Amino acid sequence: MLSEKGTYHLLTGIIPLEPMKAMAKDNGCTMTVLVTSLYFDAIQDYIRSLEAGKRKRLRGRVVMNIPVNLRQMYPSKTMKNFFVSLTPEIDLRLGDYGLNETIDYLRGYMALNLNEKNISRFISRNVKNERMPIVKLLPLFLKNMIMPDTVR
Repeated sequence: MLSEKGTYHLLTGIIPLEPMKAMAKDNGCTMTVLVTSLYFDAIQDYIRSLEAGKRKRLRGRVVMNIPVNLRQMYPSKTMKNFFVSLTPEIDLRLGDYGLNETIDYLRGYMALNLNEKNISRFISRNVKNERMPIVKLLPLFLKNMIMPDTVR
């Protein structure tokens, strides 16, 4: 069931760190890859539960948005957000994904996309917007309203 526009639900939980670290190590992946894989798995289970008893399949692409803290790659003194997002996806129309399959996919995805050259592409796209003459003339409060605050 969809919520009304403007209504948000927040689910929080606490899990012990050491077992998660051990699980990530056992699977040869980072905590980010493990948690994202578990999240993909949970969404896949949820979609399967919605499909149960229905004739229509609800399958499609599931896309995650993983923020990457750029402070580890590029030293910065700014207190503003300094990140870009990676967007791995799985396509449930191709079938079910096992946890190990998702971990393997994300490990490869992160290796291909989480590097300085690829991240520089995102940064240069944002810097290009800031260099436009019309944008230079805009006061900061207008820029903040109009432009996304991903990399500044």
